[in-house]
Amino acid sequence: MNPRFPRQILIYAALLFLFCGVSQARMGENYDELVARYGKPTTDIPMEGLRKLLFEKEGFFIEADLVDNKAEQIIYSCKNKERDHLSEHDVKALLDKNIGINKKAEWKESIRTEEAQYFHLKYGEGTEAKWQMDRGYLTICTRKWRDALKARSANEANQKLKAF
Repeated sequence: MNPRFPRQILIYAALLFLFCGVSQARMGENYDELVARYGKPTTDIPMEGLRKLLFEKEGFFIEADLVDNKAEQIIYSCKNKERDHLSEHDVKALLDKNIGINKKAEWKESIRTEEAQYFHLKYGEGTEAKWQMDRGYLTICTRKWRDALKARSANEANQKLKAF
């Protein structure tokens, strides 16, 4: 038996354990809950109708977009020497953590391209996910976030027309 094999299992188990702690952020958490979990955000950008937060913990990055002080989009990525991409197992664990309060909801695979796998949350009122396999990150967003982004874009377009 290869003497490196048990050590590799131990390394991957440790990384999975660390990642499970990081992956606890859930859609719908508010600012205080996110700060309690990750500490002060490294980036905090208030925008019209949105607030963008970036946290770094244990070699992972978590970006949360807040609408009405609730996380309506979360982007997970890992950036460390051992791993720079989320695995299929990581993605499934993150999706399960973000299923919401509706216990009948379940993630269903949707369109798959060479670069990305899309998911939708059945009974999740428009919650969708996109796993960028080639870039190594997972984005989960709700309809409320998409609506806020559309409203923001429409308002910016109106401001440009007024200036014209």
